[in-house]
Amino acid sequence: MAGKACALGFAGWLLVSSLVVVQSLPGPPECKAETLQKVEFGVGSSAAQSEGGAAAGGRSPSVWDIFAKQPGKIQDGSSPAVATDFFNKYKQDIALMKSMGVKNFRMSISWSRLLPQAVKGSSTSPEGVQFYRAVFKELKDNGIEPAVTLYHWDMPQVLQDKYQGLLDRQFIDDFTYFAEVAFKTFGDQVRKWTTFNEPWVTCNLQYGNGDFAPGITYGDSGKWKCGHYLLLAHANAVRVFRQKYNTNKKGRIGMALWSEWSEPWTDKLEDKRAAQNKIDIDFGWFADAIHFGDYPEQAKRTQGAFLPVFTDAEKKLLRRSYDYMGLTLYTAKYASEVPGNPNGWWVRTTDVNNKVIGQQAESYWLYNVPWSMNRMLTYMKNRYDNPYIWVLENGISEKDE
Repeated sequence: MAGKACALGFAGWLLVSSLVVVQSLPGPPECKAETLQKVEFGVGSSAAQSEGGAAAGGRSPSVWDIFAKQPGKIQDGSSPAVATDFFNKYKQDIALMKSMGVKNFRMSISWSRLLPQAVKGSSTSPEGVQFYRAVFKELKDNGIEPAVTLYHWDMPQVLQDKYQGLLDRQFIDDFTYFAEVAFKTFGDQVRKWTTFNEPWVTCNLQYGNGDFAPGITYGDSGKWKCGHYLLLAHANAVRVFRQKYNTNKKGRIGMALWSEWSEPWTDKLEDKRAAQNKIDIDFGWFADAIHFGDYPEQAKRTQGAFLPVFTDAEKKLLRRSYDYMGLTLYTAKYASEVPGNPNGWWVRTTDVNNKVIGQQAESYWLYNVPWSMNRMLTYMKNRYDNPYIWVLENGISEKDE
């Protein structure tokens, strides 16, 4: 979707999610029939959430396999070992998608399944290659196009053990090799690629506060170092894709960027500045880097003690390192300025009249704010020179489900 967009998106929470139509308030343009025909709806999943088959075909563990075994880490005690058993039931699942009229399926490749040793120069698993080629063929036979994510939070445990995963520059070479193997092996079946899913989540929750696997608290130093190496890994993978595997320009590659929309709490300049500061860190951290080639000034001002610096060559490599800008947007919050707050903003869920921004969903952090989609798409259009946009995730978790 490019240009002035009506507020549409699709949910991609688990294996098969309901399609949603978002009507933004106040008043985005109505979606006409011809516009709707240009919107490619789909459903989404990820390898760790769906595949199972944890040891099949020589697959090595990811950080989630190890993390999920620790008591209390997963609320219901489930694990990636079986998940929804897509590894064995992909034909049934794809048949269900076809029965729903689905035309696009967003999924991820397990790095540990394709390259069990994970490092640059290591061999592919024949069983892993066979599995993914069979999945892509089954999708094609059912009129469904795959959109493939390379990294959806499932760092190979071998890389975590070897050099702490995204906290070491060696990750750049290993990820670039993994990406090239995927392009070379599946490029005849896949045209749509995503390098990283929600790097904000990866670096805050995986390599910052430790809430997600591998479950180690690395703090602000880890968070910003993670983002730095992730961005360089992304840019190198995009370079390889463009130079060697997309010379006919039929494919597209990008990154799935998470954000909340930040609405100024009041019309005061201070609150508008606070909202921009929050967007700069939530979204601009990665979006500015892949578009402009560097971090937002807000990040440099407030995180200078932890934020690595790009060389001129790295900035050039990063600049415009995407064919589409992917967006995952679920909610919005108000932002206000609070003197002395080092982040430059304060998050609120109620307005000046104490009215909640939207109905709270089952997820504690998620409020149903349909108009935020229009706000976010308009912001992206204006800041990033009217990019080609894919809304990769959107929706709410229903109460009591």
